[in-house]
Amino acid sequence: MHAVTGSLFLEPGARLVDGWIEAMAVHVERMQGPACFTRSHAHRRPLFARVFSPGNPLADGLLISKRQAMALSSPGKNAVDLARGLAMKRLRAEIIPAALK
Repeated sequence: MHAVTGSLFLEPGARLVDGWIEAMAVHVERMQGPACFTRSHAHRRPLFARVFSPGNPLADGLLISKRQAMALSSPGKNAVDLARGLAMKRLRAEIIPAALK
């Protein structure tokens, strides 16, 4: 058995709701690729905004293995660039996104 290490990226001000540790541990244990959190029901974006505005790929967080993060990173690339375009599994744990400005 080997240890799986990962990286968790959140926007400053975002908050994870109780139960996130368990959901994250199960996901990491199964090594199921990159994941993000489910937006709290009270903080979901309206349908129109989700369809016509891509939004910030880190708004729902990013959980990624250290190995994959290292493979995707390059000089000048930040966490938003890393998350953009990834197919992510949505965890059942909720996130309250950072306040919209």
